[in-house]
Amino acid sequence: MEALSWLCARSKFGWRFGLQNTKLLLEKLGSPQLAYKIVHVGGTNGKGSTCQFTAQGLIEAGYRVGVYTSPHLERFSERIQVNNREISEAKISEGLELIKPLVQELEDQKKYLTFFEVTTTLALWYFKEMGVDLAVVEVGLGGKLDATNVLTPVIACITNVSMDHLTILGNTIEKIARDKSQIIKQGIPVVTAAKGKALEIVEERAKEMNSKIIKIGKTVKWERTSRGMHGQDFLVKTRSDTYRLHTLLLGSYQGDNIACALSILEGLENLGFSLPKSALIRGIEKLFLPGRSEIISRHPLILLDSAHNEAAIESIKCLISEDLDFEDLILVLGIFKDKRVTQMVRLIVPLAKKIIATQPNNSRGMEATGLLETVKHNTRARTFLKQNPTDAFDLGRELANPQDLVLVCGSLALAGEIRSHASRFFELKGKREPHPAII
Repeated sequence: MEALSWLCARSKFGWRFGLQNTKLLLEKLGSPQLAYKIVHVGGTNGKGSTCQFTAQGLIEAGYRVGVYTSPHLERFSERIQVNNREISEAKISEGLELIKPLVQELEDQKKYLTFFEVTTTLALWYFKEMGVDLAVVEVGLGGKLDATNVLTPVIACITNVSMDHLTILGNTIEKIARDKSQIIKQGIPVVTAAKGKALEIVEERAKEMNSKIIKIGKTVKWERTSRGMHGQDFLVKTRSDTYRLHTLLLGSYQGDNIACALSILEGLENLGFSLPKSALIRGIEKLFLPGRSEIISRHPLILLDSAHNEAAIESIKCLISEDLDFEDLILVLGIFKDKRVTQMVRLIVPLAKKIIATQPNNSRGMEATGLLETVKHNTRARTFLKQNPTDAFDLGRELANPQDLVLVCGSLALAGEIRSHASRFFELKGKREPHPAII
């Protein structure tokens, strides 16, 4: 698609933080983001799940809902959806053909726009075109200077704060939390599951902005009441209600994401949205997210996960230790070179009997040979090198006995590529045709 190829070329400008160029582009487009209400979701991990849980509750209540998330798992169109339907190729072309001359006008004035800035603009235009009642928008990176921070939401959410993107956001939890908390706007309520020092920073910002804060673990509490490979049950107590529900998504950490989503939805109800409790529960119970702690095979057990930083690796460790039964762990690992690779490796490799190092099909992917050396310095397990992720996955399957677990993790790009490949062998829920990585 010619228009999408043009968009992908935007990535050559890299990350260029700042809001002014996005604001100018949206103004030239007629400020489409003003046509509907917005929920803005930031944080380190759990943003995508929280966005989708929130959207599904609204959809079940009868609303038309846009969702903008990033990055994609298998294809670009996943990023922009309305009521669970991805944007069509025709609409991508239509929107970009409208946006391209406006971008050119700005770039003639040396106001350059990145891939993410243009994609954000495309999403906001599309949501107006589709007549959404509300859009749930995920922060791309950080908060303060992320392109999505041009928006004025009716509710904001900061899921949690942990160490990630240190060269951009800062090398301490406090610096990262301060950047992420900038999505809190004057008088706009905020929901957060942040803990410790990060929570203190979020509270400071909320107080400064005169924003009501709903704290998961304090204002809102949850407990997991059952668990297993087919899903888990939660009891969530908010200030106004109690919810007993089941989710198909695995991992105890989903408790925070569900609690965030329910708190957002209750906040929207306070703003006049009609949201029956039964609709909220149905939305959460129906949600399935491919590539996020997804079991694609039982014998051997194969788990695909997008864990891409230390906190996410800790979460997947808890999941496999607490919720899954298996004999040996075979790990297929591929990590981006701009992550804290050594720290991630040290967390996960002690659990594995066999480890296959590979390189995600992405310009940010760490060379498999370098990753293998890091792995070898931190384990005595058997190690293997497969440059191609699909070869690494095939080797993992060959090495596994029926009672073993093959875990694929390290980046969303790796999970996406292997999921596309695995669809040739397994009947996957929500199976998609393979789509080449574009950034």
